[in-house]
Amino acid sequence: MPAKKKRLPVILDTNVVIANYLSTNPRSPNVITVRLWRERKLQLIVSDEIADEYIDVLIRLGSSENSVANFTTTLYESGAVTHVNLGKRFTDSRDPKDNPFLSTAAAGRAKFLVTNDSDLLDIPESAKRKFKFRILTPKAFLKIYFERFALQ
Repeated sequence: MPAKKKRLPVILDTNVVIANYLSTNPRSPNVITVRLWRERKLQLIVSDEIADEYIDVLIRLGSSENSVANFTTTLYESGAVTHVNLGKRFTDSRDPKDNPFLSTAAAGRAKFLVTNDSDLLDIPESAKRKFKFRILTPKAFLKIYFERFALQ
């Protein structure tokens, strides 16, 4: 298990976290990405807005109280989670509800924002250049992770 400063800082969009819970396929890119975080190979970056959204969606989907409580405990007590306050507010996504993910990724100095959301993935390259992180699907992220970071 790498030390915190050696873990790859990422932000996981809610759709990745939820897809992990809903998937029955252990080889799903969403499942593998979340597993890497749970195995402390990734450092999850969250803001209060993002943590609240994760929890709210789990509750709305009918997750058990125990599952929600365990996830909440992990979010707030795990050394593999870094909480940040939002600084600059970005407004580059077509969907304003996605903009906190951009702001959280920037504030937490994430290297990757991992998402299945086309509103984030389709941000024009000209706008993406100002970010110091890449926006990728779980599948694209895993390809890069296993090629460049897994052996470090």
